[in-house]
Amino acid sequence: MVQNYPITSHQVSQLSTKEIRKGYIVRKNLLNRTLAKINQTNRTDSVQHMVFVGSRGSGKTLIINRIKAEYEQSDKFITIYLPEEQPGLYRLFDVWLAIIDELNALGYHVQRPMIDLTKENFSYLSKTGYEIIHEFLKKENKQIILLLDNIDRVFNNITNDKALLRELLQNHKDLVIIGGSTEMSEDFWDYGDPFYQFFKIIRLEGLSKTEVSDLLLYWSETFDLPAIKEVLLTNPGKIEAIRQMTGGNPRAMIMFIRLLADNRKAHSFDFLISIIDQTTAIYQERLHQLTPQQRKIVAELAFIWAPSTVDQLVKVCLMQNSLISAQLNKLQKAGIVDAIKPPKGRTVYRLRERLFNLFLIMTQAGTMQKKRAKYLTDFLEDWYNQEFPNQSQNMPHSENTLNEPFAPYFSNKDIFNNEIFSLYKENNKKAALDYLKKDIDQNNNNPFLNIIDLWLGDVKKYHQQRTEISEDLISYKHADIYIQESLVHYQYDWIKQLFDRNEALYQKTEPLYYATQVLHNPASDINTFVPEVLIETVQNILTYVRTRQNFYYTNN
Repeated sequence: MVQNYPITSHQVSQLSTKEIRKGYIVRKNLLNRTLAKINQTNRTDSVQHMVFVGSRGSGKTLIINRIKAEYEQSDKFITIYLPEEQPGLYRLFDVWLAIIDELNALGYHVQRPMIDLTKENFSYLSKTGYEIIHEFLKKENKQIILLLDNIDRVFNNITNDKALLRELLQNHKDLVIIGGSTEMSEDFWDYGDPFYQFFKIIRLEGLSKTEVSDLLLYWSETFDLPAIKEVLLTNPGKIEAIRQMTGGNPRAMIMFIRLLADNRKAHSFDFLISIIDQTTAIYQERLHQLTPQQRKIVAELAFIWAPSTVDQLVKVCLMQNSLISAQLNKLQKAGIVDAIKPPKGRTVYRLRERLFNLFLIMTQAGTMQKKRAKYLTDFLEDWYNQEFPNQSQNMPHSENTLNEPFAPYFSNKDIFNNEIFSLYKENNKKAALDYLKKDIDQNNNNPFLNIIDLWLGDVKKYHQQRTEISEDLISYKHADIYIQESLVHYQYDWIKQLFDRNEALYQKTEPLYYATQVLHNPASDINTFVPEVLIETVQNILTYVRTRQNFYYTNN
């Protein structure tokens, strides 16, 4: 059972100004740039209006409330925050009346416009309501920072008054509008819309590895949870696996940290299952908002996971090409699907939100797709734990959720603690040869010795043994390291053949499979065929391989 730690993932607006300031740990550079732009604003120059666009849980509400906290005691600005759910704002004058009410709640005295209830049309309030606000701000010599969470919903409601609103904002410098949105609605991308290119769009990407580390340290110290810091220091792969699988979604990371505080020894995949369980209601609602055709296309895109062409979707969706193209266009505009257009070749499509893709796999896909997610999570945890091998290799795993046994460790000394591995990492061939001559207790079942043969130039012995080794490679826990180091020594064709022959090896070391594809075809565009969830890891593998190649071969 998860304890009720004072870490909020939803009601940010209920936190105090002090709590919001203190708890704003990440995206500080973005915040500072935004504040600098706001501070340059005055009642005579042009105003830069902004919209933060990001998936649910990406931190839009947090940064908006942090901006609000910055100017609560300002002599120049008055902040008005209209939170996410504003069902009453369906006309422009509803916005003006809400602002007037907020001004009065802040201690100002602003008279509401006179309302003639005998009239059938109240559209006149869209001008008179604004005029009251304009005169008030002119008298106070201030500007309002209007913070609109889910600004797209407000704009969808005031369709008939959008042209008037743009006119008012252009002719007067009373308002600085800063909004949050989960999608780029027609107000921002349609050439014929009054607000086309009117707002500066700022995308909130997932948190980086450093940002997640900063958050974990903050939560560990602030809420006196030393177990969180311990996992960060001893088992970083667990944290990195969750970050990459969820796309660094801040809300998902908060869910994770709550779970981690209660059960730090659980396996990464177990945490993912719990996170997905907590997001089910959100994503089920999103699915219900789609048409049946769109749901089918979205589901198949999720199951494929890799960027897909229309032709590939035709095969799995069994729909006409033109129908799929039309629906993909609508899904793009809704912010659910991204289109990637390479300089050469056909456009490919993928789901924009990684956590949504994972939700579909974990709840809608078959057993093989769920296994694929588990294999990838295991790989990420193990691979990123290599950064701290002495601390992480003995961390216990929880019981496998899919009831598949973990591969055994080498029967010989673990390669991370093996002297020959240390000499290999140092590229000390002379010492390695001396060690091998006197080490009579070698275990030839260790496939890594095959890499040592290759490194030391005994190519004949290497070729004699590698075929036999490849047949049993999947049973070794460190098969990923064998493949990785084979790539370091330019065995691209061999490893590609290995993957082609062994589906299980591909499934359990999928990032290495894609890294091999890139190395085998360096002109390929990684974004057009590698699943987004794998791109960062594939790039890290490629960096490692090329760095070690330079170390082993360029410096000799």
